[in-house]
Amino acid sequence: MAIMALPELDTPRTVGPFLVERQREQLTVTLQHQGSFTWYALAFFAFMASSVLILGLISTQGAAQWGVVSVTDFFAPKKNHFGFLWMLCTIGLLVGFPLYLCRAYKAPITFLFNARNGTIFRNNELVTRFRRVEAIRVHERKDAAGRYLYALSLLHTDGHEQPIYEVYEERDALTLANEIATYVKRPVTFK
Repeated sequence: MAIMALPELDTPRTVGPFLVERQREQLTVTLQHQGSFTWYALAFFAFMASSVLILGLISTQGAAQWGVVSVTDFFAPKKNHFGFLWMLCTIGLLVGFPLYLCRAYKAPITFLFNARNGTIFRNNELVTRFRRVEAIRVHERKDAAGRYLYALSLLHTDGHEQPIYEVYEERDALTLANEIATYVKRPVTFK
């Protein structure tokens, strides 16, 4: 069994949207999502919450004027349409806001290249072993708007490609590809 030379230590650095950390036995490439609760989202949430509050006030006022006495009549679309709209908006807000937060704050995608075991993991799931990687491929193509997009992937010896990420900056794609290629000791191919 051949012993692999372990790569040199390096300080963590950023390559495009990735954080690259090279340690003695592993290379960690992490895609940090820049999701955040922006001012637009905060303004939209405030607008929706105030709309639900106004609908609630109108529905209670309307219920008193129209003689709605039971809870089932309060939310009935034919007897108190503001109460029905209030119920729908409240449910929509209670379901939609957590879905927005989940989308905005996604978990990071982490690739772990372990030199000791010769394995590659994506979010703690085994992707492949170093010996099965033929090359690190950077594939250039155009997106729908005609801009160049660079797809970075691991090319397996059986022809299968494991995508890593797509980026618009050629320099970021090539820098990350070279970083991974020097660590797993495989060539970079540009297609």
